[in-house]
Amino acid sequence: MRLIELKYHRPILGATTYSVPVPTSWEELTPEQLLRVGHLLYARKLDIYRFRVELLRILVQLKWHHLMMLGGAYLVELFPFVSFIEENIDLRTQKIPEIKIGLTRYFGPIGDFATLRAEEWTACDEAFLDFKESQDPTHLDKLVAILFRRRQKGMWTGHSQWAGDYREPYREHTVARRQEAFQKIDQRIRYATLIWWIGCRLEWEELFERVFKSKSEGPESFGWEETLMKLSGAEFGTDSETRSTHMYKLMLKMESSLKDDEYRREQERLTRRKHAH
Repeated sequence: MRLIELKYHRPILGATTYSVPVPTSWEELTPEQLLRVGHLLYARKLDIYRFRVELLRILVQLKWHHLMMLGGAYLVELFPFVSFIEENIDLRTQKIPEIKIGLTRYFGPIGDFATLRAEEWTACDEAFLDFKESQDPTHLDKLVAILFRRRQKGMWTGHSQWAGDYREPYREHTVARRQEAFQKIDQRIRYATLIWWIGCRLEWEELFERVFKSKSEGPESFGWEETLMKLSGAEFGTDSETRSTHMYKLMLKMESSLKDDEYRREQERLTRRKHAH
């Protein structure tokens, strides 16, 4: 957080100073700020000046009278304080811990991708990619319905089987029912979830660079589903066992295998070159 002080003149009351802590990164946003920023990014169509003014209202907590008192030139000087929103999304923390509908509470994952198992992760990423291609928000509704589930009975942080996750295991056939129920929730949650997914995915794209590069450059396939089928076998067990493995572990295996293949091909190239001379 950064404390900034704004000085302006009020009629009759005279000079005054407005002090406010302002976030300097996505991680420092409050849940309410994330909801508002997500809605601003994806649901509202504003020119760049108005967009930045709205960011100031959210992150610097400016009221309408502040905007009028400070004036346009002063506001432009404040734009750098909110510029990180226009840069890469680096949010790794799930800031919407639960959704409540009536007496029912649905819990989201804690933290980043660490607790997501392969079947859940691939279903989420397919929903994300579908939204990225079509911009149809129903795909985001599906993303939320996959991630947010009821609490596993009796699960708490001191439980003997606690593994950083309150939620019931992912089951594909329950998604449609939750997606229908979630039509009643604050729709800004869909954009906050999207931002979290993008932030965590960007981290993985850097960490598992070869995996994501091979997926984007390879021939058309059946996506991550095909990947899970190929990984099933001796190391990760049956198809069902592979799908219940944490996706991080599978990604690590794929990245390691691709790295080894890359090294082997380079050694073969050097050997051929040596024999050619």
